[in-house]
Amino acid sequence: MLALTLIPHEATLYGEKQTDPQPRYPATLEYKRLVTPTDAYSVEHSLRNGHPTIIPRMLPSLPASVKSLTSLVHNALGEQNPVLVAMTTQKRYMLPSSNPPVPPGSIYHVRHPPTKLQTMLPSDALQCAQTWKTHQLALITTIRLDLDMASLLHTHHDTARPIMLHVATCMDLLHPLHYTTYPRLLVQLAGRTRCFVVTPDHAFAGLYPFPVHHAYDGYSMVNYDDGECGSQTQWPRALDIRGYTATLCPGHALYIPAYTFVSTQSLDAYTAVAHVPLMQPILPLIPYTRALGALQEPSLLVESVPLGHSVYVVPPLSAAGGAAALAVSRVVEAVMADAIGDVDGVRTWLLHAAHGTEAVHADINTVLGHRVCMACTEVRLLIDSWFGPGAWRVLLAAMCEDRLSSTAWLDDTAKGAYLGAPPSTGVLKDEKQKHPLASKYPMFFPNH
Repeated sequence: MLALTLIPHEATLYGEKQTDPQPRYPATLEYKRLVTPTDAYSVEHSLRNGHPTIIPRMLPSLPASVKSLTSLVHNALGEQNPVLVAMTTQKRYMLPSSNPPVPPGSIYHVRHPPTKLQTMLPSDALQCAQTWKTHQLALITTIRLDLDMASLLHTHHDTARPIMLHVATCMDLLHPLHYTTYPRLLVQLAGRTRCFVVTPDHAFAGLYPFPVHHAYDGYSMVNYDDGECGSQTQWPRALDIRGYTATLCPGHALYIPAYTFVSTQSLDAYTAVAHVPLMQPILPLIPYTRALGALQEPSLLVESVPLGHSVYVVPPLSAAGGAAALAVSRVVEAVMADAIGDVDGVRTWLLHAAHGTEAVHADINTVLGHRVCMACTEVRLLIDSWFGPGAWRVLLAAMCEDRLSSTAWLDDTAKGAYLGAPPSTGVLKDEKQKHPLASKYPMFFPNH
C-alpha cells in the first residue's frame, strides 16, 4: 500500500505533493513557510533586512542538460571532470571542512565518519547511483553558472569561492543543518528541494554547532533522525528552535544570509542545487582585530603566526544579532586554542573565563599560564566590546553548553578503540562482491 504524506492543503501551492517524503524535522517544531515575493520591491526589502528570501525566476530558462540525471551527469558535469561522491546508508550526507585534521586521541577526532567520500568520473558515479540499492549518493562538483544578480542589490558572486553543485541521486536525501560565514544562494536547477532554514539566534539555543576546529565545523550537531533527540541526553534544547520552510522548484533560488542554518531534502528521484557564494552584505558592522599592523581583509583566521601575534577578524555581518554572536564565538574559540596550543582544553578554559577563575587554575608565573590568563581577559573584552558589559558571562556559558566536547554518535568507543582496532569492512559489505568498478575504487570494495 502506498504511504501518503499528510501535508497542509496550502503546501501544494508551494510545490509540494502528497507523495513527497515526510519532512526530516519533528512535526512539533514551530516553523513558518517562506512566501515567494510577488514583486522586486518585496525581494529588495527582505534582502536589505538580512532575511532568508525566495527569489523567483532566478533562472528564467534552464539548460537542457538538467532534464534527466543521465544528461545532467554527461553534459553538465563533463565526462572527464572528476566529481566528489558522498556515500551514505542513512539518507543524509555531511562534508568535512577544510580544517587540518586533529590527531587521533583528540576529543574532536572522528572515529566513525557518517559519510564516505571518493572522487570518481561522472560516468562511474552515475553507474553506481543507478545500480546500488542500499547506499545513497550525492555528487558534488564545481560549475559555472550565469545568474541575473540585479535583484540582489549591490552584492555579487564571490569569485574567490567556487560555485558548488550538489546532485542528490535519490529521493529523501538530506544535507543536514549547516551554515557558512558568508551569504549564499541556493539555486534549484533540477527537481524539487525542501529547505528548512533556522536563523542564527538559535545557534546556542538548540542547534549546538560543531566546534571551529572540528572536522564538521559549520554543521549543527543535532540529528533529528535520532529518536533520542530532545531528551536530556541528546541535545535537550533541540526541539525549542523555530524556523522557516520552503520548497524550491527549478529556476527559483533561496537567499541564505551569513551564519544562517539551512538543511536541504530532495523531493524527487534526482535534484540539482547550485550553492553560489556571495560577497558580504552591504550593511557591514565594524570588525574586531588584534594585530601588530594594519587591518587585513576580513576572515576568521587571517593568518597563523607565533602565539600572541595571530590576527583574528570578525567578518562583516548582517544586522542579525544572532549572526554576530556566532561569529564572535568562532573568534573566541580560535583565540583560546591559540593561547593554550590544544583544542581539547578550549572548553575547560572558556568555563574558567566564564566564572573568572582562570587565575586559580593557571600558574601566572609560567609563560603558558600567563598567556592563558591574558587570553581569558581578551575574550571577555572582545565579547563586551560587541554586546555590552557583562555579556561574556552569558555567551561563554552558552558556547560551552553541551558543546566543545566529544560527539557520541561520531566517536562511539563501544565499537572498538581507534588505535589497534580491526580495519573497517567497508561501506559496500552488503553490495554485490563482483562489481565492475572494484579495480578502480578498491577502498569501496575491501572484500574483493
